[in-house]
Amino acid sequence: MLENLFETSQKRIDYQISSCDAIDQKIGILIGFASVIIAIVLSFDKDLGFLQWIFFKTGSVLIVISIVIMFFGYRKVVLNLGMSVDEIIKLIKGKSNDKIFLYTQITYNNEAFKKNRKILGFKNRCLGWGTVVLLIGVGVFVGSLFIQNGGIAMDDKKLEERNEEELTDIQVDPAKMEHLEKGAQLRKEKEKN
Repeated sequence: MLENLFETSQKRIDYQISSCDAIDQKIGILIGFASVIIAIVLSFDKDLGFLQWIFFKTGSVLIVISIVIMFFGYRKVVLNLGMSVDEIIKLIKGKSNDKIFLYTQITYNNEAFKKNRKILGFKNRCLGWGTVVLLIGVGVFVGSLFIQNGGIAMDDKKLEERNEEELTDIQVDPAKMEHLEKGAQLRKEKEKN
């Protein structure tokens, strides 16, 4: 019976170790993603209106804050693994019987499990909050891209006015324009026939 309890307690510790590795991988990937977003944000050089600038800077700050939060969860921590080798050697030299030895290991594993659970809880909270802040930051940054000319998402009338302004500014070589007009006339004549 004690052997089964010992195996179970050891499996719980092993599970916590693999969980810690999985959390670190997720945090590492998200920190990399956030860093790429920051690089894109820093390379973004566009004339920004006041409201767009506010959104842009707020999104950037939130993304940096998410990196800091996730970094606290990613930093190196040492999980408790139960009894150390030195403690096992002391028990063996003390000539304790097998039951006392197993019971002591189970007790150490249980204490290690409790301490590890707190560490993993902290890492999970850092991952969760870091992800939430990152998503909000990316959302605000993307929102800044939709704010144009002092209004959100230009309406069709503004877009048409802008397109007309762009069309009137186009300067075409007269020889090329004459060639294009002849091509258009030939196409119309072919369509009539």
